[in-house]
Amino acid sequence: MKKRWVRMILGITILSFAFTGCSRQGTSDEITVYGQVAKIEGEHITIALAQRKDSSSEIPEEDYSNVILTGEEQVITVSDKTEVQESEVSSGKQEETEAGSIDDIETGDIIVAILEGADAKTVTILPDASSIEKQDSADQAETDGTAKGIIELSAVLQVDGKSDTSDKESLGSSKENESVVLVKNSGTLNMTNAKLTKAGDTTSVDESSFYGVNAVFVTTAGSESSIGKSEITSSSEGSGGIFSSGKDALVHVSDVKIETSGGSSKGLTATYGGTIEAADVDITTSGDQSPPIAAGKGGGTVSVTGGNISASGQGSPCIYSEGKIALEDLTGNSETGPIIVVDGKNSVSLNKCDFTGVGKQGIMLYQSTEGDSKEDPAKLKVTDSRLTSTGQGPMFYITNTKAEAVLINTELIYQGKILINAAGNDTNSWGTAGKNGGDITLTGIAQKLQGDIICDEISRVTINLTEQSTLKGTVNGENKGQNVDISLDKDSKWELTGDSYVNVIKNDDSKCSNIQSNGHSIYYDSSNAGNSWLNKKTITLSGGGKLLPW
Repeated sequence: MKKRWVRMILGITILSFAFTGCSRQGTSDEITVYGQVAKIEGEHITIALAQRKDSSSEIPEEDYSNVILTGEEQVITVSDKTEVQESEVSSGKQEETEAGSIDDIETGDIIVAILEGADAKTVTILPDASSIEKQDSADQAETDGTAKGIIELSAVLQVDGKSDTSDKESLGSSKENESVVLVKNSGTLNMTNAKLTKAGDTTSVDESSFYGVNAVFVTTAGSESSIGKSEITSSSEGSGGIFSSGKDALVHVSDVKIETSGGSSKGLTATYGGTIEAADVDITTSGDQSPPIAAGKGGGTVSVTGGNISASGQGSPCIYSEGKIALEDLTGNSETGPIIVVDGKNSVSLNKCDFTGVGKQGIMLYQSTEGDSKEDPAKLKVTDSRLTSTGQGPMFYITNTKAEAVLINTELIYQGKILINAAGNDTNSWGTAGKNGGDITLTGIAQKLQGDIICDEISRVTINLTEQSTLKGTVNGENKGQNVDISLDKDSKWELTGDSYVNVIKNDDSKCSNIQSNGHSIYYDSSNAGNSWLNKKTITLSGGGKLLPW
């Protein structure tokens, strides 16, 4: 998600008028409001209103470094009649705007809206922070270990720079932005047999997702905590269960039950270098955008051994990674989302797990940012597990990223006919259309694979079959892929279900007796040096098809 924070907008000329307080009267029928998009529900957008930190009634026209959210909200209506603009920035100042659309408005955006009643005549999306500052605050947090937003973390029980223990306590909070437990400033806490409850919404979904604002149990940079034999329940927006954020933040979790029902309320979350080490967990989330296990912004690490997880809210995969996640002996399901989402140069590793998803794809490997960076791959490794996708889409979808997947003796169950779809996209703002293809290397080790492999003209696929792996399917059957390679060791097999086109085929069995054609042929690029072993020959395959040059 794009991140546009009030505190990050420095020295920008925004529009040609000044504001009075959070809104101003224009004509007799117009009001201008300014703030951050907190929620989007169809045409109704909730704005968290803004004001100056010094409580001055005026919001300055150029310097927005002194602006904070007031805690007040206003709901506006955006329709097809609303004129939407996105501001452009050069050298830290707004110079012009360009036409946008309703779909460009996202949670976390800073906007200026001119209203007639509750209806928005115009909405201007203020510049993306990354185009204003030399270094995004997320990058800075990764560099120096800081992870702090606008809203100050607070809690009912705060362990601040000291060591403490807690046993058989029941604690709760119903205040907005307030956690139940907070361990900070190199503090340590050992909590057992606790019952922690949370109500009261966040005023900023992004601050909750990035820094743990309003989460139930929070540990920050340099601090260490443990919680065991406990129950955590939250019912409010942005109220995750256990949150670790910042360099050297460490949380130990054992035999804990977590239930969250609000939106953007994950079960376990680690961000900005934080770590969670968990065992024997029972996690249920029912709010939207609430995966049970997440490594979030800035690269956190989550490891879990044993337990069960479940998600039922929209946009909630079992596992979401913008960091490192390693799971063992875990079962789980998502009733509406994919099994796994890996965003960017991050990773998920599964061993002896059993997960089910119901998304448009079983596993999604992508990069959500506007850039097209593919230098470092998204990584997935699955060993001795079972992954089930009950949706009709591909088992693997790769877009706007480079990816590496290793499957070892894992059962894949899915309804669709497509095993891999590597393709660009033009609907989700993931990269630049025409340049945002997928690039995946999938290695099977003692692995059964079934289904077609498709690839568009800006995408690449490499398939490696090793140690008695099998593939039954068509590879690049429409011959659209930018580059498609396949390799087989002598103990692995490929059974064709349609004519296939590859740039390079490598086979330790030079006679290709490990390929069953079923009457279909494989076409290879005879000019590619990787096929020099074939010497432009045509080989008749078992089943009547051929391996032949194009």
